Amino acid sequence: MENPSRPIFLWILFGLSVNIALAALSVRPSDTVSVVGTETYFDCASTIKNQSIEWYHYPIGTSEQKLVYGHNRFHLPYLGRFHLKVYNMTGAYRSNLLITDVTEGDAGVYECQDDGGLGNKSQAQLTVLHSEPLCSSNMTSGEVIVGVNNCGFTPEAVKFSCSVKYTGKTPPTLEWIRVGQNAPLADGVAFNRTSDTVTADLTLEGVSSTDGQSFTCRAAKTSTSTEFFSCSSGVVSIWHATNKFSLTEKKLNESVNCEEENSVHRSLCSYEWTKSDSKGEAVVSTEPAMRPDSLGLYRCTINCTVKRQPCSINRMMVNVVDPGSMNGFLLQTTTQTYEASYKSAFIVVLILFIILIILIVGLGAAVFICRKKKRQYRNANSLMMGENNEKKGEIQKLQNELEEERRKYNKLKSNDAMEGPGFDGMLAKAQAQWAREREVLLKRLEDLKKGPVGVEYLAKPKLRGIIKTAASSSENKSIKGVALFNNELYIISQKESKVEVYDSTSLQLCRTWQQEELTCPEDACACIRNRCLYISENKQHVKEILRIDPNGKIINKWQTGNEVCRLSVSSDATVVAVVHDNSKLMEYSADGNHIRTHDLSLVNIEHPMHALKLRTGNYLIIHGYLEDTIHRMCEMDVGSNRIAKSFGREKGRGDDQLSNPSCLAVDREGSVMVADATNGRIVLLGSNFEFKRKIVTKEDGINIPTRILLDEFNRTLYVGDYKSNDRVLYAFEIE
Repeated sequence: MENPSRPIFLWILFGLSVNIALAALSVRPSDTVSVVGTETYFDCASTIKNQSIEWYHYPIGTSEQKLVYGHNRFHLPYLGRFHLKVYNMTGAYRSNLLITDVTEGDAGVYECQDDGGLGNKSQAQLTVLHSEPLCSSNMTSGEVIVGVNNCGFTPEAVKFSCSVKYTGKTPPTLEWIRVGQNAPLADGVAFNRTSDTVTADLTLEGVSSTDGQSFTCRAAKTSTSTEFFSCSSGVVSIWHATNKFSLTEKKLNESVNCEEENSVHRSLCSYEWTKSDSKGEAVVSTEPAMRPDSLGLYRCTINCTVKRQPCSINRMMVNVVDPGSMNGFLLQTTTQTYEASYKSAFIVVLILFIILIILIVGLGAAVFICRKKKRQYRNANSLMMGENNEKKGEIQKLQNELEEERRKYNKLKSNDAMEGPGFDGMLAKAQAQWAREREVLLKRLEDLKKGPVGVEYLAKPKLRGIIKTAASSSENKSIKGVALFNNELYIISQKESKVEVYDSTSLQLCRTWQQEELTCPEDACACIRNRCLYISENKQHVKEILRIDPNGKIINKWQTGNEVCRLSVSSDATVVAVVHDNSKLMEYSADGNHIRTHDLSLVNIEHPMHALKLRTGNYLIIHGYLEDTIHRMCEMDVGSNRIAKSFGREKGRGDDQLSNPSCLAVDREGSVMVADATNGRIVLLGSNFEFKRKIVTKEDGINIPTRILLDEFNRTLYVGDYKSNDRVLYAFEIE
């Protein structure tokens, strides 16, 4: 007889087996990282519908299991910030555990399992971090008056404060550093801490005229992080004026600005212009800038008060002359005899000067004929036949300059109306200066009559100094552009909006400013004629050229439509830009009006890096990049649109080869310097592109020269180097 309960038992056992086989977690929680004060969640799902899921917490540093949620309720201390969302899905039961306002105590392991232990368990790690500190105050620039003229005094201490807010038990590291240095400052820094704020006060005692520095307050991103970010920054501005007397000459109605010519704290000083003529001396203006409407001698006096101590500084003396008259002189008087004697003396000097020129030309012609040098004979013949108009114009310009120097010298020497303190010393300095200028002009005139004379470069360059920019010091950014204007070097860096200005003689930092329009600057150059700088900017969607004044004020800007590589300014003040990727050369007027575009690929020039416009109208171009076959320098004849001559061939290290040429410079005699980047050298070529020698090499300290700038006045070659860990600007004395 069969047991009637057996089918029922088997059916129950079968059902249980099916239940056990299906019990599993279809979705398992994942490890996550959360910041204090934010929210996070874990996700878990069971394959059994309507099956309850329990959550357990294992805090960090303990193996103790704490029940978070079970049997449809939360357990202390998990009320309030812990939330559970459950819902049935087709063939599954899902449970999301949400934690709001995360704290440090929430860190640890979270485990989910189906109710009754019939399914699998799964764990996930929650890591809790501090939030990044929040700057709660900004540092402002501090101004220190060091001294004006002889009114020196001990300045007060300068104090800056920087605060950040933070969350968590441990505050982040907060420190002050001097820009250009990485070590935190220890002296003069005081800290103060509350439950959610840490403050660092920086006090500078005994500030002097050399302490114009930039300081940065930086904070660690978390309490344990070694990664810092700048919280605030600022500059200690030093104002220091000295009694420097200068003499300049202006024309009628030409603007003159005493404030621009001298660095004086405007808020402490007032200005007074006085005019001296045959009628005496009188005040004509109390503003720093004016336009003189009559001839005479003008003096700018700056009256300053520092610590209630008055100081008077004679900063400038301006001689106003008549531009339409060759007989104008320093002061208007009623003495006609002086004017007549001046005319007679001028005529005598002019006759002697003409005789001197004739003797020089005759001597030069005799030397040319005796030596039978073809090039010198051609120059002399062109001079006599009037064929070389450019050289004749240059000779005439030098003659005019020499005549002008003689005229100023004789006027100042014989003028009895100019008297006053400091004038005798000024006259002696002016006499010595003009004597030197006459010697320079006569020497240049003699060299011009003799024909081209090569510049004598040193056999081995002398290192004058090294400039390491703030961008290179802090982030190892390379130098993108170097421009020289008014004895100052303007340097832009890779992906940097800050412009740094250095003295070209001392190589010391003068000032900096943020040029907000710059994001990805590529190159910079200066125009002496228009007193401005040009900077190429290659933003992602905007490719443009900026024209700014020497203080960063935008004059105008224009879009190029292409990513410009290098810039240069021609002798007629046009802007020449090359497009590396599309092999184009574009020329613009000083105001950004498009003049012409040359497709360089038509003359087999690929990937141009730099171009200069010669006085002949032709272009000097270097090209060749990475795996290009040809790396060379060439002169493009714009009339025939062909290559007139070239130097270089396949990429290589030979004396007649280049490898990734990056920049050009031309000296006053037409010799060319090429930055041969990959070969680590500066190559000197003659005016006919003949190889002369390597003027700077790796033995002199350079590695990968990418920028060069020739300063003939200071006999200096500046070389921007692209070393992997030390990107600097070298200054070599080469002449």
